[in-house]
Amino acid sequence: MLLRLLVPPIASAHSISQIWRRDSDECIGWLSRSSWSLALIALWRRNLTDTSSSSVWLPDYFCDESLSNLRSSGAEINFYPIKEDLSPDFQWLRLSAKNKKFDVMVIVHYFGRCTKSDEAREFCHSRRIWLVEDATHVLRPTGDVGCAGDFVIYSPHKIIAVPDGAVLVARTKGPSALTGECLNSFGDPANWWRQFEQSAFTLRVTLLGLQWLIKRISQKLGVQLHKIKRKPGGSSTTIFYPTPRQSTLSRILLIIATRDLDTLSYARERNKILLEYVVGNSCLSEVLSCPGISAADNFTPYLCCFHIKGKLSTLEGRLADYGIPGLTWPGLPYKILTDEMLHHVAVNLERNKYFIPVNQPLDRRTVAKLLGFEQDAPEYEVAIAKWNGSSTDWNTLLSQVDFSNVLQSWEYGDAKALSEGWCVERFAISHRGGIIGCFQVLTKRYLGIISVNRINRGPLFLAGTRTKLQESAYLEIRRRFGKIQAGRLLFWAPESAFTGGNLAYFRHIGFYDRLSRGWCSSVIDLTSDVEVIQGRLNGKWRNSLRDAQRRNLVVTLSNSESDFTLLIDKCNETLSSRGVKFGRSLNLILRQLLKRQRDRDLHLIATAGGEVVASVYLVTHGVCATYLLGWNSSGGRDLRAHHLLLWESIRQLKLRSIRSFDVGGVDEVTTPSIASFKLGLGGAQYRLVGEGLCY
Repeated sequence: MLLRLLVPPIASAHSISQIWRRDSDECIGWLSRSSWSLALIALWRRNLTDTSSSSVWLPDYFCDESLSNLRSSGAEINFYPIKEDLSPDFQWLRLSAKNKKFDVMVIVHYFGRCTKSDEAREFCHSRRIWLVEDATHVLRPTGDVGCAGDFVIYSPHKIIAVPDGAVLVARTKGPSALTGECLNSFGDPANWWRQFEQSAFTLRVTLLGLQWLIKRISQKLGVQLHKIKRKPGGSSTTIFYPTPRQSTLSRILLIIATRDLDTLSYARERNKILLEYVVGNSCLSEVLSCPGISAADNFTPYLCCFHIKGKLSTLEGRLADYGIPGLTWPGLPYKILTDEMLHHVAVNLERNKYFIPVNQPLDRRTVAKLLGFEQDAPEYEVAIAKWNGSSTDWNTLLSQVDFSNVLQSWEYGDAKALSEGWCVERFAISHRGGIIGCFQVLTKRYLGIISVNRINRGPLFLAGTRTKLQESAYLEIRRRFGKIQAGRLLFWAPESAFTGGNLAYFRHIGFYDRLSRGWCSSVIDLTSDVEVIQGRLNGKWRNSLRDAQRRNLVVTLSNSESDFTLLIDKCNETLSSRGVKFGRSLNLILRQLLKRQRDRDLHLIATAGGEVVASVYLVTHGVCATYLLGWNSSGGRDLRAHHLLLWESIRQLKLRSIRSFDVGGVDEVTTPSIASFKLGLGGAQYRLVGEGLCY
């Protein structure tokens, strides 16, 4: 961290702000804490309405310490009750709005998850209330976060490793439809912090930044610093961050930390899933229970939430035994605690919920201790032997795998060897003399002493192989190919689902994840009748298909190398227009695949008026197929050509007795429109654990 501070930042503060921008006409400013953001919004409202104070309404499930600056601004603070799902109680709000003053309303996106905001927009729009989205638990705008409010507040410092830093976004597309002139009246966003009365805080801010830096270094070194506990029910009216200005240290660190927010998001999600599994399957389940939040919620978690079972003191003692930090939240305002009848949901949530941070993963020893893993002790004896059969035998074996993939196909291994110089070795996994699985390893040697091995989406197990047998095979693979003492490194992306159980086991056997999001895709079951498959299509997707079938489109099969070359060239042009290089290596791999299994793959071309408007290329492996390449012209998009091509692909695959069709990857973050198109086919989504390093 200290060395990285010496590297000149390559991004500006303005470019960093774009991470939190939804629309081009938004104004974005930085402060030290989101408590200053709330106070500034209240100040603006008071000035525009020319009143002595503004009435701010917040959910009763709210952190008291965050309100210190708002109180100091002279705002009138009120609380409305929430429901069990953490959404506002609008029935109560509508009754109260008849005889109470509402200037500003705050809704909260709790713990990184998006709170539905349509009703809040309508409520505020009809009453000329400013709507504020509190997204301080959210890493960055995602889903509908940042789309509803007149203002949105973020607190990057709560998730990113920086000592301070809060983002305030002012919008014209909120329920109040603030004009550009109104936003200009707020002043220069770069100087929003100057609108508060200043005192001589410079030294104190510097010391706070140094204090934070010392704390972070201590955490990395494993040193536990003394924590000051907040007294239950205590007020924080005199506790506030001493200046609204973001520190220089924070600005420098943000430039570094925001270079790869995807990795940060994935790490927190991974830590959460692992933590939920370990708690639910260990002695900790006696004191905590998981609320059952799905792993597929597609958001960056702020904290991992649990229900408290029994006494809090017993829980904290049990966690301390394993060195796991935890906390209760939020520390409700005293006003809430004095009216439990109205605010019973918030009070019960504070009493019965417990939170564990997800910024750091559970270490290997803690996982093994809690789950009772025995060190390097496979439950079953499995053998790994070099494959001595032919490519035909290999493909026959793949046909006994429920869901194979192209990266473990014989042809792909040969293509990697010819195009990139990898040495390909194939292995069979057996138990009691019978083969239960297989995998291929790509190997390169460096300096004659280091062997770098890669296993991508393997091993593959035959249908019906028990989980414990698979785990024993994983351990044998790690021992054989990932042992630094013998000069062997293993980069491994297992064909294993992204679940807490798999994350825990791989961590136990010495799989150090590289914080890359695991492969995500969707698989269509082709064993069903065509009518059933068509019924599973998304309604809009099905309508587009019917539209394409009425057009003058002709679909043909091709195994011509010139047609394939045209497809590659078109894909290359499309990627180049987006600033992405196709890559010489990938080009060679694709051409090698074509040469080696042209008769087995599926290349469909759509023409209109004799002109090629779209094409798709699918590869087969065993009894499965994968979408590999596709191209669509502007005319093809208008004709819905890709809808027709994929539907005809499904029909052709069924004629070839292919049992499943993988759509070839789904990325709802980077390419949401493409992901939506592929998911419209109605397949079953899956996600793998990702790549790790074993040594």
